[in-house]
Amino acid sequence: MKVKFSFLLLILTFLLFTNDVSAIPVINFTYPTLNNDTTIASTSTEINISITEKDLEEFIWNWNGANYTFYNNSLVLMFNFNNVSALGENDTYVVDLSKYSNNGTVNGTSVMSLTGGKYYGAFNFNGDNSTIIVNNTNHLNITNNITISAWIKLDELDRPNTILSKESYSLKIKPDNSIDFGIVSDYNETNWTEVIYDNKGEEHIRGLAVSDDYLYAGSNPNGKIFRTLNGIDWTEIEDTPSNFTNSFVKYNNYLYSGGSGKIYRSSDGIDWVQVGDVGRFFTFAVFNGYLYAGGGEREGGTSARIFRTSNGVDWTLVKDTGEGSNGYIRSLTVFNGYLYGGSYPNGKILRSSNGTTWTEINSTGQGNIRNFAVYKGKLYAGTTPNGKIYYMGNGFNLYSNTKISQNEWTHIAVTYDKDLSSENAKIYINGILDTSKNFT
Repeated sequence: MKVKFSFLLLILTFLLFTNDVSAIPVINFTYPTLNNDTTIASTSTEINISITEKDLEEFIWNWNGANYTFYNNSLVLMFNFNNVSALGENDTYVVDLSKYSNNGTVNGTSVMSLTGGKYYGAFNFNGDNSTIIVNNTNHLNITNNITISAWIKLDELDRPNTILSKESYSLKIKPDNSIDFGIVSDYNETNWTEVIYDNKGEEHIRGLAVSDDYLYAGSNPNGKIFRTLNGIDWTEIEDTPSNFTNSFVKYNNYLYSGGSGKIYRSSDGIDWVQVGDVGRFFTFAVFNGYLYAGGGEREGGTSARIFRTSNGVDWTLVKDTGEGSNGYIRSLTVFNGYLYGGSYPNGKILRSSNGTTWTEINSTGQGNIRNFAVYKGKLYAGTTPNGKIYYMGNGFNLYSNTKISQNEWTHIAVTYDKDLSSENAKIYINGILDTSKNFT
């Protein structure tokens, strides 16, 4: 799968040069800008403006007597993807055209195309391990009001894609090809809140998964399944055929299930076929196009291990964490651009940006982390032996009604204004409001 997108503001393209010039900016309207007094039949046109200015503070566009601010201090990131050498850009380096120099480094197999974009340049991503990485700065740590826009083109459908992702906000494409706009308004990876619910004597929360607006929890020793619509009120729905299912996940149109070291998959949820044997298995996660499986060696082993596959059948060992005697990776999940892992027996929470290099960030101090799930802007963690669930963060996810089409350039814009009393989150597709909702 390949995704191409350009961060553009409507149809306006900037070139900013930092060489010394006079106090008056030099502005040129260049091709393909139309001549003055040109009449067109279409509803849009491209205007290419080159601005030579040492310190551009603000850019205002006047249209039919109304002023539109395109460029001021509130713009914190803008990529044209035009590979302009005068700006210092090349195939592996992208310059941020805002005043904050949040420049990006091309990672993986991203390919620059100067003719394949909606307006000139674009980057072609393989959908698995190619990204543009921007260093974390205070200007990008946005938790209140934000606008994100991009031109995207999907070469393949029916799989998750990330346009932009950070701890406190994200813009993604869901496997059903709808847009997912997420905000975490009080992101703090050290604060976790217990979810109060009747666990009906179950000691272990072994599986968490989201399906059709419900959050599901699978338990042990009786194999009960609970679900919730709000993250607080849980309803028991049925027992599983086994006394435990360590984890389940949807990947490339199959439902995967794992326990006792073996991995199974099903296309209908009824007929299951074994597709893997990875030692002691505990957890799944889908990250950057791969399906990950976490666990460890057989009983008495000393290594916690992570495997991954790109086809669901052939598994490769990618990480041996060396957690110590009887150490296991009990839980894996993706949250705002990172792959998280929870370990046993020490209850550590680890995270990785590439699936192989890991950093310890925190422990809940409330037993061992058994599993994770992301639900309505929060990261949930199920624990053992106390059978409790905790969450981190407070935010929302807004989903579009419209599905993105294949091989068509689509403009996406999302906004969140915390100060509005109603409909403070919106998704626009090709300039038309698709959906809106109020979140507090």
